[in-house]
Amino acid sequence: MSGDIPLIGQGPKANDKACQALAKVLADAKRGEVQLVGIIRIGDDGRPSIVFAGEADLTPSLNLGIDMLKMTIMRQIVEPPAIRPAAQMGTA
Repeated sequence: MSGDIPLIGQGPKANDKACQALAKVLADAKRGEVQLVGIIRIGDDGRPSIVFAGEADLTPSLNLGIDMLKMTIMRQIVEPPAIRPAAQMGTA
């Protein structure tokens, strides 16, 4: 699912994107395609809460998924500085 639903700003649109992501995972689970799920919920107050349920033997895979999530988030929020030609920098 990584990359399917990009991060956006706060507000109703952000909540809509969260609902889309949850609906996709719920549809997968209803088809029997989900053995373990971990959810990190960030409420209006900015505090995280977690929920996870499913096959305990797959928790190492969940831990790997958490690391993948961290890397995906970092790529979306940390952009390398743009390299501008010298002419644009005022040093023609």
